Amino acid sequence: MLTIPYNAKYEFSKELLQDIFSDALERGSHYWAKLHKPYSLPEAFKDGGVVIIVDHRAVKYYSIILNDVELGLRKMSEKFPAAFLALITEDWDSKTSDNFLQLVVFGEHKYG
Repeated sequence: MLTIPYNAKYEFSKELLQDIFSDALERGSHYWAKLHKPYSLPEAFKDGGVVIIVDHRAVKYYSIILNDVELGLRKMSEKFPAAFLALITEDWDSKTSDNFLQLVVFGEHKYG
């Protein structure tokens, strides 16, 4: 196998992030997470606001800001490069969106 290190930048649009979050909350992470506030994702991403996620397995609330999303995406690109590639090519599945949300919320893959 040939491994070639590379460095690249990718800019995630608010619409793409909203789509990934929506998929995670509706399909991928529904077994542990739900949106608490705001009640719709477009409100949260309109002005870089805060998203509050409820982990109903542990009964904890997590405030998510844009920096948390960036850190989660960085971890995904390092630990799960194939899943990260699926996000940027917009070819992800519910498992990938769940992995994304867990990395954003917890900083690690905790469930599943």
